[in-house]
Amino acid sequence: MERLTDRLIVQKMGSADQKEVDFILEYVYVRMYPFVLRFIERNRGGQADAEDVFQDGLIKFYKLVRQGRIAEEVYVEAYLYTICRNIWLKKLGREKKPDVLIEDIEIVPVEDTILQRILSKEKEAHYQ
Repeated sequence: MERLTDRLIVQKMGSADQKEVDFILEYVYVRMYPFVLRFIERNRGGQADAEDVFQDGLIKFYKLVRQGRIAEEVYVEAYLYTICRNIWLKKLGREKKPDVLIEDIEIVPVEDTILQRILSKEKEAHYQ
């Protein structure tokens, strides 16, 4: 498949001709999906995750183009990769499980020490 310029990708993605839009979406999918898949697999995900994230990212990118919020000079691969990367990182953040269970945390009594400091400062202030 011949490499299209970023300007042409953005122009055709914003086209009124649905055949052109479909062609460009397929082109971008074939060209970019492997990069997103590799990133997600290296970051605790699988192929199903990559497919979902890439689809969400491509839809977001497409909507931005249609709204005129993407300049024709944008580097499409980097922009789309960044969108997908951010989607995945947000998903990981929401699903993040604590590394330490609460039952494993040792409780250290610090109230007494803090209370003693406060009282000693109040006494010192009172004597002055």
